[in-house]
Amino acid sequence: MKKIRILVLIAAAFVAEAKPLQKEINGIVTSKGNGDVLDLVVVWVKGTNQGMVTGEDGYFDLLVNEGDTLEFSGRGYKTTQLVVGGKSLYKAELEKEETATNNRLRVSAIDARINAKQD
Repeated sequence: MKKIRILVLIAAAFVAEAKPLQKEINGIVTSKGNGDVLDLVVVWVKGTNQGMVTGEDGYFDLLVNEGDTLEFSGRGYKTTQLVVGGKSLYKAELEKEETATNNRLRVSAIDARINAKQD
């Protein structure tokens, strides 16, 4: 009987070690620089099919394991990653992505000012 108990305890220890405990985390996604709250940002737990989209308030909440990597991607912003640690509250700051369209608009505006001064 003692041998069975010991085997059960050893098996339970292996099972507990194999399944990390999930915890709930919360956070907000903002724009780097001006701090504006970003909605419609996709937040994924990398390597899984678990994720969500931030609402108008920029908030997200997920069940994750410590050590998981969160991936944030939003239109017009660079994809950002955060590794989940011991905290339960996170802030992701996304940097605007420089696009060819933005560059053309900027150059066109400068050209328009130069041409207006020449007239």
